[in-house]
Amino acid sequence: GLEQFLALYRKHSTLGPSILRWGDEVEYFICRLCPVDEITWLPLRAHEILQELDGFREALPHTNCAKGITWHPEYAQWMLEATPGQPYRENVEDLLEVEKNMILRRQCVQRYLKQGEAVLTLPVFPRIGTPEFTRPKHSASPDGKVSQSAYIPDEAINPHPRFATLTANIRKRRGEKVCISVPVFQDENTADTLAQQKQDLEQRLGAAAVKDLPLDSIYMDCMAFGMGAGCLQMTFQAQDVCSARFLYDQLAIIAPYMLALTAASPIWKGILADTDVRWDVISASVDDRPPA
Repeated sequence: GLEQFLALYRKHSTLGPSILRWGDEVEYFICRLCPVDEITWLPLRAHEILQELDGFREALPHTNCAKGITWHPEYAQWMLEATPGQPYRENVEDLLEVEKNMILRRQCVQRYLKQGEAVLTLPVFPRIGTPEFTRPKHSASPDGKVSQSAYIPDEAINPHPRFATLTANIRKRRGEKVCISVPVFQDENTADTLAQQKQDLEQRLGAAAVKDLPLDSIYMDCMAFGMGAGCLQMTFQAQDVCSARFLYDQLAIIAPYMLALTAASPIWKGILADTDVRWDVISASVDDRPPA
């Protein structure tokens, strides 16, 4: 990967000035609410919905959207990703296009939802990893071929080959499953919550397999806890290398403030956390370094 990057950098770093191009990527969750049981779960229908949306270029009659939409597969079977069909440029007309394009994307998805389903833009679905959080129901497979998670069934991973391959490769390079640990919020129920977490995991894996795990925190063991979370991403193509460096330096200053302003991930695996951003979870979910 580094060799490829250096080769591309040497090839393109001397190109003359271009124009600024940029775009957004929005990741969506498909959720379903059961009003009788008052419970929400994640229907594993993203691949099915993407097939319906693939090639869909019809703008709704009341929406004038010039850029169009491109749909992409995402890591989990409850996720969709959409981007503008063409990049935006540095003019007022394109800035005015952003909101219209986002509205159109949501309207397109809603055309293919079933009764009781909704499309949400949340960083984390609070019940990911809890028993029967998907429909159809699938059991996690600690001895499976892909994630070997005690919480996330392999059926929840998008069937596109790259996602299962990436998950398995990270586990193999690391020599074990990923280990994600989030501080738990401390109150009068914390001890009971952590005791229940340990008991459930011992029933699934056996007491010997869990004795060295960080069970004094919210423990997660699968890439899906990070890559199955949603976000709004921005991508920029600067005019040249100097402009790209300047843009990077400015974003490095702004990014921590944006992280604080958009903090919205206080619950993991159904447990209240003592943090409210997802960055550490994403980082740990793709950490392929062997433990020291």
